[in-house]
This record gives sequence, C-alpha cells and structure tokens, in this order.
Amino acid sequence: MPRVPAASSGRNVDFFCAVVIVGLLAGVAGLSTTFVLRFVEHLTYNYGFGTLLAGVAGSSPVRRVLGPMVGAGLAGLGWWILRRRADVPPLAGTIARHDSIPRLSWSIDAMLQVLLVGSGASLGREGAPRQLAAALGDFATGWLKRLSVRDREILLACATGAGLGAVYAVPLAGALFSARIMLNTWHPRALGAAVLTSSLAVAIGSADTRDQPNLNWPIGESTYLLTAHGLLLAPFALAVGLAFNRLMEAARPAPQIRSWVLIPGLAGAGW
Repeated sequence: MPRVPAASSGRNVDFFCAVVIVGLLAGVAGLSTTFVLRFVEHLTYNYGFGTLLAGVAGSSPVRRVLGPMVGAGLAGLGWWILRRRADVPPLAGTIARHDSIPRLSWSIDAMLQVLLVGSGASLGREGAPRQLAAALGDFATGWLKRLSVRDREILLACATGAGLGAVYAVPLAGALFSARIMLNTWHPRALGAAVLTSSLAVAIGSADTRDQPNLNWPIGESTYLLTAHGLLLAPFALAVGLAFNRLMEAARPAPQIRSWVLIPGLAGAGW
C-alpha cells in the first residue's frame, strides 16, 4: 500500500484546521454585521422591539426623511476618507487573482455598508458579511504556511459563502455560492470545504437567527398552481438578473470615486 507523503498529509491537516477556523469566524462575521445593522436601525428609527417595518411605521415623519439621508451622508464621509487612504478592491476579483487581502479596508468598508443599509438603503445587506468573513478568515489562517495558493483561494471563497449563509440561515445556499459562484467548480475538496464552513457559520449565526431562514419554502399555503407559476417565472427572473448584472457593470466606474462628492451624492440619494 503506498504511503501518503508527510508533506501532503501535513498540508491536509492544515487545510482541515483552516476550514474549521474559517467557518467559525464566518459565523462571527455574520453575527457582528447583524448586530451592528440592528443597532443602526434602532438608532435611526428610534424603536426598541419588533420588526424593522413596524419600527419605521411607528417613527416620526422627520426620522423617516432625515434618517436615511444622515446615514447615507455618514457612509459617504467614511468612504471618502477610506478611499483617500487605501484601495478597496472588489471581493471576487481579488480572490480569483490571488491578490493580497486588504483586511482592514475590507472590514471598514463592510461596516460602512451596514451603516448605509441600516439607515434605509434597500440593497447591500449581503455584501458586508462576505467581506468581513474573508478578511477575518485570511487573518486567522495566514500562519498556516503549508497551504497552497489554491487552498487559500478555496478558503477565502468558502468564507464569503459561509458569511452569507450565516446571515440568512441557509447553509446549502452559502455552500453553493462558494463552490459555484466564487470558485465555479464541483471539485470534492472545494465542495466539502464549502459545506463544512457554511454549516459551522450557520450554527454560530443561529444565536441570532434561531435557525429560521428569512424565506421559508415550501410553505403550507403552497399549491400546485403557485408552484407552476414560480417555475414559469424562473427564466424571466434569470433574464432580469443577468440584465441587472450587466447594467451594474456598465454603471460601475473603472477607477473608484475618491472625491468629496460621495458625501452629498449619497446623502441626496438617501433623501
């Protein structure tokens, strides 16, 4: 029986340890961004209990108008300061190119995203936990020197999916995001790492989510007709999603905006 080389065995041990560490830290990232998001929501709309919708409905008209504007303006100020001092490269491209991870700038950028979303922005909640999870995962596993470049790419991709899964309590979706969206592979090593990290992250995140995903499916009220309608709408939803992605790519400026106009621009959008 052929013996497994010691170097390969040691690398596999390091990889398994890193997978566990990344999964746990992705759960912490999900919890952290969720707690900060809730704090900003409660501060913006001045409510103590209940859902965000109930809090917004019960807040004063002045808060409903000024809250998003002030939050967006503060986020713009933060991004202006951050981008003058550091680069904030896109998550997927940085991981795919095996570039060094800007841990601090990604972490600050993630918190600014949470500030913007918590004060009233309707999109962007899922980006912050992915970024923060990748930054924490890279920081915690950097001391494992026997990992290959591909191993580190897998770990960072798994961190992003696990952070996403932790926030929404969807371990399978988080694992599929890592394997198919970030890595575009079905390789057993990557798929196993994705499933384990996402499961650990969701377990940590259950301290807040109580294992209840935002959307439950299937539900008791589902009918065959409703399911058929959903299947018929799936191609249309795919087309809309692809068109939206292309629109976002076309609208995204090649160099990052570093001008002070970020502040009034975002504040005006919040208005």
